[in-house]
Amino acid sequence: TRYKYQPLEYELGKEVRLVVLHPGAFDDELYCEILHKNLKDNPEYHAVSYTWANRFGDATLKKAISCKNGGQIPITESCEGALRRIRLRGLRRVIWVDMLSIDQQNIQERNHQVSLMKDIYSSATQVLVDLGEGDAEADFIFNEVAHLSSDRGSASRKSLEMFFERRWFHRVWVLQEIALAQYATIFCGTMSVNWGSLTSFMSRKSTEFDKGSFESILPTVFQLRTTSIKTWSHARLLDLLVASRACQSTDPRDKIYALLSLLDPHTPVPIEVDYSQSASSLFLQVAIWCVNSRKDWNILLHVHQPLSLPSLPSWAPDWT
Repeated sequence: TRYKYQPLEYELGKEVRLVVLHPGAFDDELYCEILHKNLKDNPEYHAVSYTWANRFGDATLKKAISCKNGGQIPITESCEGALRRIRLRGLRRVIWVDMLSIDQQNIQERNHQVSLMKDIYSSATQVLVDLGEGDAEADFIFNEVAHLSSDRGSASRKSLEMFFERRWFHRVWVLQEIALAQYATIFCGTMSVNWGSLTSFMSRKSTEFDKGSFESILPTVFQLRTTSIKTWSHARLLDLLVASRACQSTDPRDKIYALLSLLDPHTPVPIEVDYSQSASSLFLQVAIWCVNSRKDWNILLHVHQPLSLPSLPSWAPDWT
């Protein structure tokens, strides 16, 4: 039977569902308990950053996790793998993970919870990033990041390119998930490193290659700094949209919603998360706001033809 979500109390402001992931070996059945907590009470938890789709682009709900509360929640193969990799062998782990913590069939709840993303990721003790299954290239890079010796020498540009082809690096949501993290740990297969070590490693590698050539393979997320988001948190929406244009999202509306947490809080943008609104309507709203309030006609420079959304006016950028 399918797990029945209990409604969140929106009037409490910041109520979320936390998932208690029970311990087990990698191949043991996944088992969890779902709790309602208010972020105002500063609960301790880890937020999970992963991709819904696996490396083949499959995001169907073909797996499931059993709940102590009764029933099962359908999840994707990628989510199942992430939960197995971050699960502890002997201790319970309390996490926030969108596929379990949000009733995905409830649009009002999705709107409310996506609006809380800034609080969810910045309040987490740490963010657990899952890159998926390991392979020889990833293992080699993780070993080099951890300063372990290797007979193969230093990671080549080609091996870094292959590593950065992983879907996680190209998701638009990861920009805020990493930018807002107090601390982040990256899992890939059986290995893990902290985000700070990976960024330090990338800084070292940048001296080995031609600057332009190296920057061309760096995903957008490496423009962020875990410890400081000053350069991004005072950015304008248009700047963020341009910087993240190459990033991907399954839902085109998320190209906007995923950036709202990174905007300068002193210049609020009158855009609310609303998954009942079409992508065309949202992109038009953004374009009108840029022109009317910011007097920013530079937005016209970012119109690419042909538009993917035919209902969008020809002067409004299509961010899909």
